[in-house]
Amino acid sequence: MDVIQNARQLGKTIQEDERFSKLRVATLQKEGDGQLRDLMSDFNSKRAELNGEMRKPERDNSKIEQLNASLGELYTAIFQNENMKNYADARDEMNNLIAFVNQIITGSADGKDPFTIEYEDNCGGGCSSCSGCS
Repeated sequence: MDVIQNARQLGKTIQEDERFSKLRVATLQKEGDGQLRDLMSDFNSKRAELNGEMRKPERDNSKIEQLNASLGELYTAIFQNENMKNYADARDEMNNLIAFVNQIITGSADGKDPFTIEYEDNCGGGCSSCSGCS
Protein backbone atom coordinates (compact mmCIF):
# COMPACT_ATOMS: atom_id res chain seq x y z
CA MET A 1 0.00 0.00 0.00
CA ASP A 2 1.43 3.38 -0.92
CA VAL A 3 1.71 6.44 1.33
CA ILE A 4 -1.26 8.25 -0.22
CA GLN A 5 -3.50 5.22 0.19
CA ASN A 6 -2.38 4.92 3.82
CA ALA A 7 -3.18 8.62 4.33
CA ARG A 8 -6.65 8.07 2.91
CA GLN A 9 -7.14 5.14 5.27
CA LEU A 10 -5.96 7.31 8.16
CA GLY A 11 -8.53 9.93 7.14
CA LYS A 12 -11.24 7.27 7.19
CA THR A 13 -10.06 6.05 10.60
CA ILE A 14 -10.18 9.60 11.96
CA GLN A 15 -13.77 9.90 10.72
CA GLU A 16 -14.62 6.71 12.62
CA ASP A 17 -13.11 8.03 15.86
CA GLU A 18 -15.47 9.02 18.66
CA ARG A 19 -13.88 12.49 18.86
CA PHE A 20 -14.87 13.13 15.25
CA SER A 21 -18.45 12.04 15.95
CA LYS A 22 -18.57 14.15 19.10
CA LEU A 23 -17.42 17.22 17.16
CA ARG A 24 -20.02 16.65 14.43
CA VAL A 25 -22.83 16.44 17.01
CA ALA A 26 -21.54 19.47 18.93
CA THR A 27 -21.26 21.46 15.68
CA LEU A 28 -24.87 20.67 14.76
CA GLN A 29 -26.07 21.63 18.24
CA LYS A 30 -24.11 24.89 18.13
CA GLU A 31 -25.44 25.74 14.69
CA GLY A 32 -29.00 24.86 15.71
CA ASP A 33 -28.97 27.11 18.78
CA GLY A 34 -30.88 30.25 17.75
CA GLN A 35 -29.94 32.17 20.89
CA LEU A 36 -26.25 31.43 20.30
CA ARG A 37 -26.56 32.39 16.64
CA ASP A 38 -28.10 35.73 17.66
CA LEU A 39 -25.30 36.37 20.16
CA MET A 40 -22.66 35.61 17.54
CA SER A 41 -24.40 37.81 14.99
CA ASP A 42 -24.54 40.67 17.49
CA PHE A 43 -20.88 40.13 18.32
CA ASN A 44 -19.87 40.26 14.64
CA SER A 45 -21.95 43.40 14.08
CA LYS A 46 -20.41 45.17 17.07
CA ARG A 47 -16.93 44.11 15.98
CA ALA A 48 -17.53 45.49 12.49
CA GLU A 49 -18.86 48.71 14.01
CA LEU A 50 -15.77 48.96 16.24
CA ASN A 51 -13.45 48.37 13.28
CA GLY A 52 -15.25 51.09 11.36
CA GLU A 53 -14.95 53.47 14.29
CA MET A 54 -11.24 52.68 14.67
CA ARG A 55 -10.60 53.59 11.01
CA LYS A 56 -12.14 57.02 11.34
CA PRO A 57 -9.67 59.90 11.43
CA GLU A 58 -11.69 61.50 14.26
CA ARG A 59 -12.35 58.63 16.66
CA ASP A 60 -15.11 58.79 19.24
CA ASN A 61 -13.32 57.31 22.26
CA SER A 62 -16.48 56.98 24.34
CA LYS A 63 -18.15 55.03 21.52
CA ILE A 64 -15.06 52.83 21.23
CA GLU A 65 -15.17 52.13 24.97
CA GLN A 66 -18.88 51.34 24.76
CA LEU A 67 -18.36 48.99 21.83
CA ASN A 68 -15.47 47.26 23.59
CA ALA A 69 -17.62 46.76 26.69
CA SER A 70 -20.46 45.35 24.57
CA LEU A 71 -18.06 43.01 22.82
CA GLY A 72 -16.76 41.77 26.16
CA GLU A 73 -20.27 41.08 27.42
CA LEU A 74 -21.26 39.31 24.21
CA TYR A 75 -18.06 37.24 24.22
CA THR A 76 -18.74 36.13 27.79
CA ALA A 77 -22.34 35.26 26.96
CA ILE A 78 -21.26 33.27 23.90
CA PHE A 79 -18.75 31.18 25.81
CA GLN A 80 -21.12 30.61 28.74
CA ASN A 81 -23.60 29.03 26.33
CA GLU A 82 -23.68 25.26 26.92
CA ASN A 83 -23.68 24.42 23.20
CA MET A 84 -20.66 26.65 22.61
CA LYS A 85 -18.84 25.10 25.58
CA ASN A 86 -19.55 21.60 24.27
CA TYR A 87 -18.43 22.60 20.78
CA ALA A 88 -15.21 24.21 22.07
CA ASP A 89 -14.39 21.12 24.15
CA ALA A 90 -15.07 18.76 21.23
CA ARG A 91 -13.06 20.97 18.86
CA ASP A 92 -10.13 21.01 21.30
CA GLU A 93 -10.20 17.20 21.59
CA MET A 94 -10.20 16.86 17.81
CA ASN A 95 -7.43 19.45 17.42
CA ASN A 96 -5.33 17.52 19.97
CA LEU A 97 -5.86 14.30 18.00
CA ILE A 98 -4.83 15.98 14.74
CA ALA A 99 -1.83 17.63 16.44
CA PHE A 100 -0.65 14.23 17.70
CA VAL A 101 -1.12 12.64 14.27
CA ASN A 102 0.88 15.53 12.77
CA GLN A 103 3.61 15.02 15.38
CA ILE A 104 3.84 11.34 14.46
CA ILE A 105 3.96 12.10 10.73
CA THR A 106 6.53 14.88 11.12
CA GLY A 107 8.66 12.83 13.50
CA SER A 108 8.51 9.85 11.16
CA ALA A 109 9.57 12.02 8.21
CA ASP A 110 12.53 13.12 10.35
CA GLY A 111 13.55 9.48 10.85
CA LYS A 112 12.09 8.87 14.31
CA ASP A 113 10.38 5.62 15.22
CA PRO A 114 6.64 6.36 14.86
CA PHE A 115 5.82 3.85 17.59
CA THR A 116 7.85 5.72 20.21
CA ILE A 117 6.68 9.26 19.46
CA GLU A 118 4.67 10.60 22.37
CA TYR A 119 2.23 13.48 22.35
CA GLU A 120 3.83 16.83 23.14
CA ASP A 121 1.34 19.24 24.63
CA ASN A 122 3.45 22.27 23.73
CA CYS A 123 2.64 21.75 20.08
CA GLY A 124 -0.18 24.06 19.05
CA GLY A 125 -0.91 22.00 15.97
CA GLY A 126 -0.36 24.93 13.65
CA CYS A 127 2.69 23.77 11.77
CA SER A 128 3.09 26.87 9.60
CA SER A 129 5.47 28.50 12.06
CA CYS A 130 6.92 25.27 13.43
CA SER A 131 10.56 24.31 13.18
CA GLY A 132 9.68 20.67 13.72
CA CYS A 133 8.48 18.56 16.57
CA SER A 134 11.15 17.58 19.02
